[in-house]
Amino acid sequence: MKKLFFLFLLSLCGIANAGWQVVVNNLDNTKTYYVDPTTIQNKSGYLRAWILVDYSTIDEFKTGSNKTLMEFDCNGRTRSLVFVPYGGRMGQGKAGEQYVYEPKWYFATPGDINSHLLNFVCQPRWN
Repeated sequence: MKKLFFLFLLSLCGIANAGWQVVVNNLDNTKTYYVDPTTIQNKSGYLRAWILVDYSTIDEFKTGSNKTLMEFDCNGRTRSLVFVPYGGRMGQGKAGEQYVYEPKWYFATPGDINSHLLNFVCQPRWN
């Protein structure tokens, strides 16, 4: 019975990570940025999606990853709406305190992390 329960838990872990697609790594390869395409939604003419940032090691704040709800203006702007840190890698482990941003638009600079995320989310196949 314990073996079946363990296998069930393992299958849930696979389901939880199934939708994330790698978009980009940061320059020193300490963070990998993912988007879950199933979360991309059009809200009042802007696209929203959940972004997962997976850290290569647990940081000094005991954070192994975070999820951020971002909004994308496909004319080159992004903004973060909600940030949630997690104690484990790939959005697993204990969730930390949720932070809600004052939504301010920023222009993505060509080649930066946000421009990669914007290009991924704004592909015609998602909207």
